[in-house]
Amino acid sequence: MEEKEGITVAFWNIIYYNPIVMEKIMIISEKFSERKDDGRVCFCVFRKCDKCGKEEKARFDTVVRSRERRGGNIDFCWSCGNKNRVIPRGREHKNFKNGISASGYKRINVDGKRIYEHRLIMENYLGRKIVSSEQVHHIDLNKQNNDINNLFLFANAKDHHLSHSFMEKCAYFFFNKLIWFNKKNNKYVLNSFIYPKEDLTNFNNEDHILWNSEPIKHSKNKRNNYYIKRKIDGELIEVHIHIAEKKIGRKLYRDECVHHIDGNKHNNYPNNLIVMLKSVHRLCHISLQHCASDLYKQGIVGFNRDIGKYFVVEK
Repeated sequence: MEEKEGITVAFWNIIYYNPIVMEKIMIISEKFSERKDDGRVCFCVFRKCDKCGKEEKARFDTVVRSRERRGGNIDFCWSCGNKNRVIPRGREHKNFKNGISASGYKRINVDGKRIYEHRLIMENYLGRKIVSSEQVHHIDLNKQNNDINNLFLFANAKDHHLSHSFMEKCAYFFFNKLIWFNKKNNKYVLNSFIYPKEDLTNFNNEDHILWNSEPIKHSKNKRNNYYIKRKIDGELIEVHIHIAEKKIGRKLYRDECVHHIDGNKHNNYPNNLIVMLKSVHRLCHISLQHCASDLYKQGIVGFNRDIGKYFVVEK
């Protein structure tokens, strides 16, 4: 691309008809281009501070914005320009959310440091500092309910993750009884839904055999939560993916996955499978856990503090 006085023609055409910017360009000293480490090219100038007389290199657009902010052809170096600058903090900041972090936890200031309130309450209850590997769990999943009776300390992230898995198992126990799945927004709800019958004409007898097939027992894997795999056209693939791809009429994209609505990985019936984005799949499981938390508040699901697991309350 043709260059004119160190500025590309495309950039020059943008600012050529702006007399204010043109005046500032004529006042600023000679420009030069500089290539950064990542390959980008930026236009720089040498500016002289009107306060201390120091000369330093600065980006051309930075100098223009600074002059517009000050309302004249006044240049300050970095130290002089930021000396009297007041940075808003705390309640004065535009993004202040009453001490609530982006992840939803309450934070408070203690000795000039911002810490999570639920961890401080657990430390005061235990009389010791919490190790970095330990995690504090909110039993009712309300991150702002920091009552000590609602908090439980897990030794590590693995045990914390397992507690959420047990919560989902309790929720699946009440599937189609108290909890239903809304296929419109891919979320579990406490309101009943009637699913319309889906068209299964695309499937043949071999597909019927596939989704009714039983899993092959493996001696090494004692758990019964693995997906069913079968050889199809000489290739070993997972049955639920094959059925879901035939259901939607195309291959899955890289950011898509197949979700079992009733939580049973062996139930590969087409009505039990739904294709969704991986990010939506995460939110889908979160909605299931929130349904279980609502059942916990109703006394239908309980929490065993001795082992840190959720359970179904027998009545």
